[in-house]
Amino acid sequence: MPTVTVNIAGPGAPTSNGEASLAGHMWYSLSDGKGKTESYGFSPAREYPGNPFAPGAVNAHGSDDTYYTVKKYSRTFDITQAQYDAMQSFGRNPSAGGFDTYYNGLSNSCIDFTWKALEKGGLNTSGFQGELLPLDNIDRIKKIDPVTGSLGKPSVRRQRF
Repeated sequence: MPTVTVNIAGPGAPTSNGEASLAGHMWYSLSDGKGKTESYGFSPAREYPGNPFAPGAVNAHGSDDTYYTVKKYSRTFDITQAQYDAMQSFGRNPSAGGFDTYYNGLSNSCIDFTWKALEKGGLNTSGFQGELLPLDNIDRIKKIDPVTGSLGKPSVRRQRF
């Protein structure tokens, strides 16, 4: 069964190139359920490292799963193949999904990108765009109901006896 994992690294998180993340980062990882995992994160393009207003790129420094060596929070959801396909398609070509690829640290960042991917996958039915800082999104991620995509209280699944 495919899965999506939402990942959050905090400010000062170490990276594989020996630097530390200034504000932190938020990204998602898709697993096809057969051992293949791809991560998708949005940041300033490689030529503009650390610039809060610049052309943006997906995976500008390679896989975020390996670039960020410490995660503050992760949550994994079982998803359908259709959800997997929608989030993979968005990650590979966000502009086709209506996402502006100009990075703006205040209003079009890794956070907006991840929430938009969750929306495309049916896990953010409200269209929520995220809180300003990565760590401030943890509580909202915890509230996602994987059945309905709602950010309210988790649904109760009833067992039949």
